[in-house]
Amino acid sequence: MLSRRIAEGLRKRGCDAIAVTERGDLISLEDAEILGIARSERRVLVTNNVSDFRSLHEMAVRPGGEGHYGIVYISSSQRRTKQDAGRIIRALEKLAAQNPKPGSLRDIEIWAGSIETGK
Repeated sequence: MLSRRIAEGLRKRGCDAIAVTERGDLISLEDAEILGIARSERRVLVTNNVSDFRSLHEMAVRPGGEGHYGIVYISSSQRRTKQDAGRIIRALEKLAAQNPKPGSLRDIEIWAGSIETGK
């Protein structure tokens, strides 16, 4: 749901990041399928599709659910212009630096605003 510019910026900073639009095998998949692939690749998923992924999170973390490796929400009302990409990249880079251990965000939901403010 975020631009490839953000994924590219994260990679330049040493983060293993991809945008859905960079991989043809992901482009037309349903949200649950995207979360499943993120799970199988042990990736944290970043999205502005809060309504759909909140319910997918709930299903994933309930008893017997498959879990996930973290979901970061960026409010759909939050600006995501070309100028805002740097702010988003810095927030996601900070989150990665605070959680360097693989799986440290397992089954956790995080709001990007809380990364930026430290709350």
